This record gives sequence, C-alpha cells and structure tokens, in this order.
Amino acid sequence: MPDRPPDLAQLARRLAEGEAQVGAAEAHGILSGLVCADAVPQSLDALLELLAEPQRMSDRNKKSLGETLLALLQDIHRGLGEGFTEEGFHFAPLLADDDAPIAGRAAALGAWCRGFVLGLSRGGLDQPGKLSGDGAEALRDIMAICGVREEPASGDSGDQTETDLAYEELREHVKIGVQLIFDQARRPQT
Repeated sequence: MPDRPPDLAQLARRLAEGEAQVGAAEAHGILSGLVCADAVPQSLDALLELLAEPQRMSDRNKKSLGETLLALLQDIHRGLGEGFTEEGFHFAPLLADDDAPIAGRAAALGAWCRGFVLGLSRGGLDQPGKLSGDGAEALRDIMAICGVREEPASGDSGDQTETDLAYEELREHVKIGVQLIFDQARRPQT
C-alpha cells in the first residue's frame, strides 16, 4: 500500500486506462466526500457507479479501475483519519501542480469541489442545512467553487502573482472547509 495517493497525472492515466468517466481531481473529490460523510461504498460496484459506467466496461477494465480506486480510497481514508486527528493538518485535494497554467489549476479545483459535493451527497451531507455554522458555510463555499471551469486566456491576464495568490487562498479555503465538514460529520450528535 503506497504511503500517499498517486499524483494527478498518474491517477488521470490510470482512470483513463480503466475507462472512468471523471478526471483525476474530480475522482479524488468524490472519494474525499465519501470519506468525510462516512459513506465509503461497501462494494466495488457501488464505487464504480460513481466514477464510470460499469455496465459498458470490460471485466479487465473494471478490475484495473477498481483496484486503482480501492487503493486510492484506502489511502484517502487513512490520510483523512490521520490528517484530521494528528497535530497539524495533512489533507490536501489532489490538484494540478503549481507550475501548471492557472486556468487548468482553477478548473481542477472546480472539478475537485464538484466531486466532493457528489461524494457528500452519496453520504447524505449534500445540503448546508445538514451541517451547522462554519460547516454549513464551508459547504456553501465549496458548492460555489464547483462552477469554476477552464476558460481560454483572453487579453491582459493582469498580475500573475496576484492571480496565483488568489488561487492559493481559494485552495487553502477549500482545505479548511473540508476539515470543518469532516469534523462536524464525525462529531457525535448531542
């Protein structure tokens, strides 16, 4: 079992080989949302339903994709459990590298957030009203980020440093939001 999930390019390649219908960032978001909602699928078929059209896949691709996703799900589950309970915060969405174009990084963050909301939805936590205070606000923010798509560059892109800083702040906001949602979802109800 690897210590951490594969990088974005490696996961994208493995998902494509397995005929998944979602990209790597979105798949990582889905799996992270499932773990936060404590709704880890009990079967490979249930997991594949979220990421592919298993009825149209060959048995070989189901097996290949399933092994990839199950290993990643286990890594994410372990990482969330350790990352949120240890001192410090070790969770991070699986996104494009910092040297990738900003439009691609932003699109990957939007896809990750869409996947995260889908994963939460499967676990019954898809409505901000099911969380309280900061957790509900974090979910609303993540839902708003779902709309980010890659747009072609046009004209003057402005100050790249400012754009990069804004992206980093948004990515950090998502990380903190995920922690708030995870904490509320796992907190015993009083």
